[in-house]
Amino acid sequence: MFSGPFGLAEGIVWSEDAQALLWVDIAGKAVFRGDPATGQLERFAMPTEVGFCFPAATDRIIVGLNDGVALFDPTTAAFTPLSRPEPFPLGNRFNDAALDRDGRLWAGTMPISGPGRSPEGALFCITGDGMAAQRFGASWIQNGLAFSPDGRTGYVSDSFADAQMIWRYAIDGDGRPGDPVLFFDTRPSTGGQTVPVSMRMAATGRLRMTACVVVALP
Repeated sequence: MFSGPFGLAEGIVWSEDAQALLWVDIAGKAVFRGDPATGQLERFAMPTEVGFCFPAATDRIIVGLNDGVALFDPTTAAFTPLSRPEPFPLGNRFNDAALDRDGRLWAGTMPISGPGRSPEGALFCITGDGMAAQRFGASWIQNGLAFSPDGRTGYVSDSFADAQMIWRYAIDGDGRPGDPVLFFDTRPSTGGQTVPVSMRMAATGRLRMTACVVVALP
């Protein structure tokens, strides 16, 4: 439908107002907006790597940058800061995010240069007033979020080679999660060759996972 080149295209979402697809190019430091009806493709340059994007009111776009969450105006190319989670892990960037049924933004981080010797990533919950609270720490590459249809259960995955697991946690009415419990470990069934990279929850309550399959080439 749309051709690149894209450095690392992820996080595709639908904008009902614009009737267009939005996605990020993390490595290319850009957000793209594509119109499936016309084939028109727009590229918006970002000042840093960009981990996620979501449509907002009046044609603007919420973006997750290295230094926080901002509101981007495609018409003026202006950025309005929305939230800077503290303490933000040093040397990290936002990687993936999802909105829950109550409009809270859950966003995870990972090291900009890639995982090191210890898990440095964290998961934040950001409310509409810009307040951010760290919910979980000690993740390698947070790379997938989803919520049950009633919004009371959350799921988060880690796609690092030594993790490749999905965790589940309860969420109370104020957005506070319970302790995460292991939901699915992809390694035993695939020999460590399946990397969970994104998740979506169906209306039926079934969790759908998108994964990369690691293949050794001769």
